[in-house]
Amino acid sequence: MTWLLEDPTAVVITSAVVVAALVFFLMQSGRVMFFYALLGVILVATVLVVVERYVVTEYEEVEQTIAAAAEALESNDIDRILTFVDPAATSLQQEVRRELKRTTIDTTKVRDLQVTFDRSKNPPTATAKFFANVQGKYYGTQGTFVSNMTVTFVRQGDKWLATSYVPESPFGKN
Repeated sequence: MTWLLEDPTAVVITSAVVVAALVFFLMQSGRVMFFYALLGVILVATVLVVVERYVVTEYEEVEQTIAAAAEALESNDIDRILTFVDPAATSLQQEVRRELKRTTIDTTKVRDLQVTFDRSKNPPTATAKFFANVQGKYYGTQGTFVSNMTVTFVRQGDKWLATSYVPESPFGKN
């Protein structure tokens, strides 16, 4: 059921096909029942799309956290970036401070996001795997950093905060 709440494409396409078929049958037969069915399909599809827009799933929360963290990286504001790191993850906080003092980030791109959740833990955790493409300067040298990233998050209240990350070469292990 989460697929319905994360992407309305299936609802829109299915509804469009059913509406087209109902319009065809209505035009061919002129029967009022096809008109009422058409209205019903349009109503149900509209309700489902509206619900999808207003319901934010855990996957979407993690996705939004990663997007906001990427935006914070582009702002090069260390304090803002640290708002996405769990305060208990002191080694990660130190690493972020150390590395970002040497770095100026111009652009970040994230794609191929996959998130898994472990709700058996208290608080729940999420593991996000994605491809990262970061352009900027490191020690004054302009360059591009590409990596398959694995970031572990913990839920703290209504936020997902990073506790660790592991960058991996997109070209395989050496």
